[in-house]
Amino acid sequence: MKKKIELPIKAFINRTRERSRLKQLLTEQHEGIRVLLIKGNVGVGKTRLIKEVLDEIKQREVIWGDCSYLADYVAYYPIRELIKAQIEKQGKNILKHLKPIYRTAIRKLVPEAAGEFTEEDRGLDIMIDKFKFYEGVKELIGRGKQAKIIVVDNLQWIDQGSAHIIRYLIRTLKSEPITFVFIFRTDEETEVLNNLITSIRDTVEITEISLNIFAKPEVKEIIASLLGEEPQDELVEYIVHWSGGNPFYIEEVISGLIIDENLIIKEDRWRFIEPEKGIVPKSITEIAVAKYLSLKKEAQNVLEVASVIGWFDIAIIHEITGYPPGEIIGLIEEISNIGLVRYSDDRIEFSDEISRNAIYEKAASRRDIAELHTRIGDRIKERSKDKERRFVDILAFHYYRARNQDKGVRFCIQAGDNAAANYASHTAVKYYMWAVELLKGSVKKNKQELRDSLLKKIEELKRKSDSF
Repeated sequence: MKKKIELPIKAFINRTRERSRLKQLLTEQHEGIRVLLIKGNVGVGKTRLIKEVLDEIKQREVIWGDCSYLADYVAYYPIRELIKAQIEKQGKNILKHLKPIYRTAIRKLVPEAAGEFTEEDRGLDIMIDKFKFYEGVKELIGRGKQAKIIVVDNLQWIDQGSAHIIRYLIRTLKSEPITFVFIFRTDEETEVLNNLITSIRDTVEITEISLNIFAKPEVKEIIASLLGEEPQDELVEYIVHWSGGNPFYIEEVISGLIIDENLIIKEDRWRFIEPEKGIVPKSITEIAVAKYLSLKKEAQNVLEVASVIGWFDIAIIHEITGYPPGEIIGLIEEISNIGLVRYSDDRIEFSDEISRNAIYEKAASRRDIAELHTRIGDRIKERSKDKERRFVDILAFHYYRARNQDKGVRFCIQAGDNAAANYASHTAVKYYMWAVELLKGSVKKNKQELRDSLLKKIEELKRKSDSF
């Protein structure tokens, strides 16, 4: 009896050289900072490779941060992720070891993780300049064991403010035995990314590991590993053709063949029946949409609402869909079974931002998306109450997308002010531009004056552009 095929593939096939090289670089002793770039096209397994290698390493402290596809509206997203990971790993007591001015800088950036201001810290926020802000981040992240690995995934989505801090960390920690690992997609390079890499290269030596697509012999080995037997030549040819040798697409092709019963067990062997036409879409976006369409209506509704929220918030999904929480949990399990969900420590998320965005576009074509953003924004606002300032970025996003002038302008200005105070000028300009856009066409004098003042503020920020 053949064992059930498990997807995604749990272990790497024919990445022996890259695995060995990466493990060596992450474990060998070295003086001063080390920077590794892991790069390749979408779906080649960059993140999976580094996670698999890190699972084997016990003598290093690992801090992991991820960049967001929606970096435009969350300033310092990967830096916030690194800070939260460090506080979670070391405990909130780590803040007591920082100077009050640095502690205040961290609390301004990540209040939900760092806690409320103490009596000792009050009033210090007006004394924070860019140097103290960057130093606060450096001091926190540098705490703990010196032999540490700092990983930033999806670097192609890094925002300008985070890029400045990364540059600062690498310059000022240059003599420390810290390894930075940056993971990015070569098919989505941006000016911010390229400028950051050039700047790092001017400071320290960079070691690059490129993950390429698999050739036919490697694809055959993956298929053999999955099936537990030598695959038919016709099956190998088909999968090579439709996957292009990309590990992600290899899994999708095999999954599609099994679902459509073109790969079946007959007489205790896997048999391939070639489909009349290619069954696999050509992009991750199309794959996500195909998975979405394969679900029943209730699960599609849950996916659509979650794509607008940004994650799977059961309480908000319940309020909007009317489905009981228990049913929602069951539907999320169904969605998880087709690979669109991942479970993090504190919430349920989409497996990747590209899939979330693809489903968001489907929701926008089927629903009153502005009304949905308003309801979600109102629910988050009601829930946050006294801690509203922690959710200003999220509220600004939802009310802007809802085209809600009053709430949108209010929260966009607050978010812009927060970003400007934290030296994220590019993000501040984005929020202020959103507010200006919402005020466009208003005939009330006070709103025209507000719009003019915002335009002046934007010009001032552009002149003082964050060019650390």
